[in-house]
Amino acid sequence: MNDVFWNAYVLEPLLLTSWQARRFRKMLGGGMRQVGVLCAAARYAVDPDLVTSVIAAESNFDPKAVSRRNARGLMQLLPQTAARLGVRNIFDPAENINAGTQYLSELLKRYDNNLALTLAAYNAGPQTIQRYGRVPPFRETQTYIRKVGRSYAQRKSRAPNATSAKIGSSPTIAPSRAPYSQP
Repeated sequence: MNDVFWNAYVLEPLLLTSWQARRFRKMLGGGMRQVGVLCAAARYAVDPDLVTSVIAAESNFDPKAVSRRNARGLMQLLPQTAARLGVRNIFDPAENINAGTQYLSELLKRYDNNLALTLAAYNAGPQTIQRYGRVPPFRETQTYIRKVGRSYAQRKSRAPNATSAKIGSSPTIAPSRAPYSQP
C-alpha cells in the first residue's frame, strides 16, 4: 500500500491514526479505488454513490480509459480540466478520483445540487449548459444523465453500507427542462 496515498487521502482528511486507517482499510476489504472514492467524497462533500456511478458510466472502472475526445482515466477528465485541478498524472486512480470528485462538487454547487444539470455539465461542459440554459438536446448527454441517474438510484436503494453513507446534501435527480441562468 502506498504511504503517500494513505497520508494524503486517508489519514490527513479523516484525521485517522495509522491503527484506525488499517482498520478502515480492512473494513473496506482493502479496495484502493473504494477508499479513494470514500476519501474524495468526504473531502468534497459529494455522495460516494454518485462518484461511483459517474466512474461506472465514464470508464467502466478502467483507470487507463481514453475517450475519442481525449478524456482520460476513471472519471474521464479532459487534460485541461485535470491541469486546472492540479493533477500531475491523469491515469493515477487516486489523483483522477480526487480531481473528478472536486469537479463534481464544483458543478453541484454551481447548479444548486440539480443532478441533471450537473451531469449534463460534466458530460458536455458548463459552457454548453450556459449556451442552452438547460440540459442540451444532445442524445449522448441525455443518455448519460439517464445512465448515471439509474446507477445512482440503484446504489441508493441498496441496504446501507460503508459506501452509501450520505455525505453533504443529496442532489436532486429529476431532469431539468427549466431554463438555467448563471448566478
